[in-house]
Amino acid sequence: MFTLPAEWESQESVWLGWPTYENIQGRPSEAVHLEIIRAITGRVRVDIAIHDADQAEQVRNLLRARHVSLDHVRFHTIPHEDIWFRDTGPLFVQSAMGDLRIIDFGFNRWGYEPASTEGCRNEEQVDRLIAKRIGIPTIKSDMILEGGALESNGAGTVITTEAVVLQRNPQMIRAEAEAELKRLLGARQIVWVPCGVAEDDLAFKGVLPGGLFTAIAVGGHVDEFVRFVDSRTILLAEISPQERDNDPIAAISFDRLQLIEQSLKSATDAEGRPFTIVRAPTPSTLVETMRPGDGVYDYLAALKYEDGAVIKDGKPIKVVLSTSYLNFLVTNEIVLCPTYWKPGRSDTIREKDRRIRDLVKRFFPTRTVVPIDPENVNIGGGGIHCITQNQPRRRPR
Repeated sequence: MFTLPAEWESQESVWLGWPTYENIQGRPSEAVHLEIIRAITGRVRVDIAIHDADQAEQVRNLLRARHVSLDHVRFHTIPHEDIWFRDTGPLFVQSAMGDLRIIDFGFNRWGYEPASTEGCRNEEQVDRLIAKRIGIPTIKSDMILEGGALESNGAGTVITTEAVVLQRNPQMIRAEAEAELKRLLGARQIVWVPCGVAEDDLAFKGVLPGGLFTAIAVGGHVDEFVRFVDSRTILLAEISPQERDNDPIAAISFDRLQLIEQSLKSATDAEGRPFTIVRAPTPSTLVETMRPGDGVYDYLAALKYEDGAVIKDGKPIKVVLSTSYLNFLVTNEIVLCPTYWKPGRSDTIREKDRRIRDLVKRFFPTRTVVPIDPENVNIGGGGIHCITQNQPRRRPR
């Protein structure tokens, strides 16, 4: 049987896809990629999907300029259109004997497009191209799903979001989806939470209070709001009553997180044991103005909105960033933790940054916690965890 490892298990590599467009002009996604690579190189191999040899040399030069050793960096010519490798990259499962497989889910751009479109077909094959490149077999599924919708404790329990799974797979009832997830992931227990937070709502559903659009958000990926930190302990995002009362978007998420907490409290792990739930801070709402020419704007402007919203030709819009403290990355010896305070921002944000670093250090005391500013990818609908994918180290036979 193959199972989905916990993220804190030993890793061979972290995969990234080099950016192919900019979410917003003047805020390059590659800045976040470079910081991630600089932080983890030497602790784990870094595998980077690029388009051609010229792009590989450009990336090498960027890394050299930052004094990053290339000894543990590999480049692979893998056609890809987007950076969200947690979703389109290789999702690895492992057997007790140490063998690896890559789960080959279908892909429909998080429910924004039919899976038959050229863009979806191009992205759907990324995991198979990587599997062929590194010589690892795939396990095929007709289910459409993304890695960001799955959180594993490595001991038979996987958390996922009902709103995501059933939105991607309307032909399935929950029991059918659960059976398929157990087959693919070797899970003995699937813990279902109902929904995600407001800033992760699918953009085409409509605007949030204040006329704010979400970025190209995904509808409730669990790695935005709930994470395992050991086999029975879960970090769950928390919004304070004061934040709820002062921010109408936070108020929506507050109510949803109450429902999510109830789901987790009534659930058990694969051994029938309850979870310990620890609440973690949620970043303050951040908003960015977008205009024609910004990658996110151009995609949003072409959508048909279920609430009748219209983006008038050329008119700027306000977009909520997909911020999250729980979108951290755990790898060998290190945890990359989102940080949001900058000069001019409130001390509340600085205090939240400190709280999440302390919390992560509490549960990963032997790892170095490294702060990473993820905003340039938050603008596009995800974060540090969303643009990376872990390859487990093969267990010795």
